[in-house]
Amino acid sequence: MATKSGSTGVDREKVAPGIWRRKNAAGDPVYEIAFRDSDGTQRRKTVQGGKREAIAALGKVKSEMGRGARVAPMPRLTFADAAERWAESAARSVRSTTMDAYRSALDTHLIPALGKRRMDSIDVNTVVTLIERMGTPEYRGEVETRIRQAKAAPGVTVRPVKVTKGYGAWTVRRILVVASRIFEHARRRLGWAGENPVKGVEHNERPRHEPKDRRILSGPELKAVIAAASEPHATIIATAGQLGTRLGETLGLRWKDIDFAARVVRIERQLSRDGELVELKTKRSRRSIEMGAGLVTRLQRHKIAST
Repeated sequence: MATKSGSTGVDREKVAPGIWRRKNAAGDPVYEIAFRDSDGTQRRKTVQGGKREAIAALGKVKSEMGRGARVAPMPRLTFADAAERWAESAARSVRSTTMDAYRSALDTHLIPALGKRRMDSIDVNTVVTLIERMGTPEYRGEVETRIRQAKAAPGVTVRPVKVTKGYGAWTVRRILVVASRIFEHARRRLGWAGENPVKGVEHNERPRHEPKDRRILSGPELKAVIAAASEPHATIIATAGQLGTRLGETLGLRWKDIDFAARVVRIERQLSRDGELVELKTKRSRRSIEMGAGLVTRLQRHKIAST
């Protein structure tokens, strides 16, 4: 039988062991879970969703404590603090170019928008609101203005930048990936006991990507492009066109990666945007590709001309 509790000025109805229901300011039902955390303190936590989600959340908390994980709130942990700790950890395991992309998402978007907020105060509504803002021209204009101001000479004021559209779906999604990893890192490594609000964003609340039509060159068109290009660009285009390699993979080829006798090219590294040879993103990207006779002849001629 349901029981009620109003000791804190909020009417709650107990609907199951450890599960309570109350109404928010709008009069909508909200579910909470009640449990004792790792420090032995009685806690209440609001759960996104209904009774089923509340039961799952309570089970998850109990399971984590059963495995010895620390489940206790960190009310003073800000998003900026968690972000910097995550970035420090990530920098030890990712490439510099990947880390640059992470830092851009942090410094340009996430920390200005969420940095001063405590982790416990950031919920799904906060994330959805940020997603909606990033898609507006006003938000992008503010960001572009801030970037230019940071690069300007001391004392120089930059005029507000006006743009006609917000950030695209892929940009917003990359930022969400970084935000999600920060929340997960805080749960796993920092003792934070909150829920990752990015995971609670529904599919229809995420930015939609409209794929652009891509046209693949026909054989005669590719030959025409190669014929019109000068060296070494003609050989680069011919190599990528026949092997199907990405630009970085093509530019990262060395003569020792090419076995002329076996007519095989080994793809083992790629050229970064900084002009450095770096490892491929995954082991599966490493592969061997057969060459046609025409490409073999072209590469042999190119090797002779370049030595």
